[in-house]
Amino acid sequence: MTYLLVLAALRFSQTLQVVSLSSCCFHDDLMSRPLYFPKLRKLRLHSITASGDVLGAVISACPALESLMFNYTIRMRHLRVRSASLRSICIGTTHGLKKEVVFQEIVIEDAPLLERVMPTVLDDGPAIIRVISAPRLKVLGILPNSISRIEIGTAVIQEMPSVSMAMLVPTVKILVLQSDGPNLAAVVNLLKCFPFLEKMYIKQSLNTTVKNDLRNYLPGPVQCLEHHLKSIVLQRYQAKTHVVNFAKFFILNAKVLEVMKFGVQNTTRDNEKWRNDQHRRLQINNKASPDARLEFDNKYWCGYLNSTRIDDFSISDPFDLSLD
Repeated sequence: MTYLLVLAALRFSQTLQVVSLSSCCFHDDLMSRPLYFPKLRKLRLHSITASGDVLGAVISACPALESLMFNYTIRMRHLRVRSASLRSICIGTTHGLKKEVVFQEIVIEDAPLLERVMPTVLDDGPAIIRVISAPRLKVLGILPNSISRIEIGTAVIQEMPSVSMAMLVPTVKILVLQSDGPNLAAVVNLLKCFPFLEKMYIKQSLNTTVKNDLRNYLPGPVQCLEHHLKSIVLQRYQAKTHVVNFAKFFILNAKVLEVMKFGVQNTTRDNEKWRNDQHRRLQINNKASPDARLEFDNKYWCGYLNSTRIDDFSISDPFDLSLD
């Protein structure tokens, strides 16, 4: 979409409720124009050229905005967000062959109604995400390897944080992680930051150098494992020792676990002998939660945990593929 079409859209600014723009440019002189979209609730931007100042001005001109999605931006280095109405934000990546400008940081300064923060594109999105004030934040993820630092209030979260009481994020109930390995020590240490976590999704990248040896692994107390974590989804499960050990740790230690789902291929899911072997290797008879059940589900083998339902607030978990 050309810049002229973006300007043309301003003629309907008083009535617009949903706007999706793709392959367009927001020039800096847009900030000199009277911007006001009183009824706009959803804004989706894909492959746009814009500075953080321009996009910030557009957000500020939308007093009813509930959902913001942007992906493949050009020229955006920093973005600051202030919104009294925003409930979800889906953060994308930088785009361009030369990548003259790299998306470095997003700062959510004040968002009293924000429930979902989703940095869902797993390549070169912002390296730093700062959430200064979002007291209702419940859903966080996918947290990719490219993010080097996340700040939520006083919590500074990195892959292996040194956790203190000042770093706890008590509001988050659903967490989606990408983990190389998967790396048990890194994931468990991260969980210490989320004491009231109820659901966790793991998007794993196999790394054979990770052993996840449980024999001498003593991570110390993890509050969510003791009292709150009820559901775990391990995407693209393969019965390799370090992956089995990763899953087994939670089966043996999550005391209120209700279900652990394994994303598997169709042929594996229907193989009863294979499933029985997994039950044995995962020590299901020694599970910490008597009511915990294991489910092998092909939906989480190829299903990508994405943001297609980020702005559907009728559901509490936008990553739950069982709702499809």
